[in-house]
Amino acid sequence: MYDFARGRTYIAAAACILGIGLFSGSYTVNASGTSGSENYSKYTEYTPVKAEPEEIIRGDNEHILVAYFSRSGNTQISADAVSSASFTVNDDGTATGNAHRMAQWIEQETGGDLFLIQTEYTYPVNYAQAVEVGEGQDTDGYHPALASHVENMEQYDIIYLVYPIWHYTLSVPACAFLDEYNLSGKTICAFAANAGSRFADSLERISEAEPDAVVIEGVSVSEREIDGAEETVKNRVREIEKELSEASLAEQTKDQDMKLMIGETAVAVAWEDNESVKELKKLAGEGPVTINMSMYGGFEQVGAIGSSLVSNDVQTVTEPGDIVLYADSQIVIFYGSNSWAYTRLGKITDCTNEELASLLGNGDVTITLSL
Repeated sequence: MYDFARGRTYIAAAACILGIGLFSGSYTVNASGTSGSENYSKYTEYTPVKAEPEEIIRGDNEHILVAYFSRSGNTQISADAVSSASFTVNDDGTATGNAHRMAQWIEQETGGDLFLIQTEYTYPVNYAQAVEVGEGQDTDGYHPALASHVENMEQYDIIYLVYPIWHYTLSVPACAFLDEYNLSGKTICAFAANAGSRFADSLERISEAEPDAVVIEGVSVSEREIDGAEETVKNRVREIEKELSEASLAEQTKDQDMKLMIGETAVAVAWEDNESVKELKKLAGEGPVTINMSMYGGFEQVGAIGSSLVSNDVQTVTEPGDIVLYADSQIVIFYGSNSWAYTRLGKITDCTNEELASLLGNGDVTITLSL
């Protein structure tokens, strides 16, 4: 598993803009003149109950937070009362919501801390009623106060935000979570549970709340798909971790000089600023790249890199010291001249033609690229 601590300062910044919604105008929390519970019960007939906050569940990776809102953690529910497809009855008689299950799978894959977003008052057990309350709150521009809070949000680099889609939009408790914290410098990975509307407009609303954040699309799982969705969710998490790891490594290495050794001799190189060199630096950033070279034609040394790089070949007349990419996967260093279609990588700058001929023209050599 990639350690995000090493790359934490390189993840793109996010700035949290409080009180702005995509469709409902400005939002309020605990609207003046109305008690907290009445901002729930006025939309449907039920009795909201004051929530008892749960503790965050600590994992192995202190830089990842899996924050989720689920009705199963925000209702007064008993397993006997469960009839909704969005709940699963466990062996111990408790019930787990679909978003909760997805959050557990993400936590298992990432080792992050698991945090239940809890509103100050509970929502109805009945799904249709819960959506009715959420829709009413969203329409009225009301984001509920939260009962659970993250005390050390600054330690997290990556936030997996897991939420249900309510009435074709981001559920208001998830909006309230975005309201509460300054998420500057963090990346938000969105995962949703839906009844058929996939992500709806939730990604746009997250981006609206966090206009400078990196908002990554995870997966949205319907109630019909949930029982077979564990590997789908975990595979997407693995893809995201790989993408973030590669992006972090590229950011760390972009300003570092790549060193070239020919045998035991270090040579200075003026590297090109192109995608081929960026990919080569990425390889070198993962560890020294050793390439066994072979003399060819009495004017060059050529060796297989071991992987293909992006190329942009143009007809080139080379000079001693030129370093080029040939056929996408071979590096060529010249101590003489040739004319062919190559992608330029760089040029050795501190050797005379005679010194290059001595380094490269007396048998096969090994070169090493490193940062």
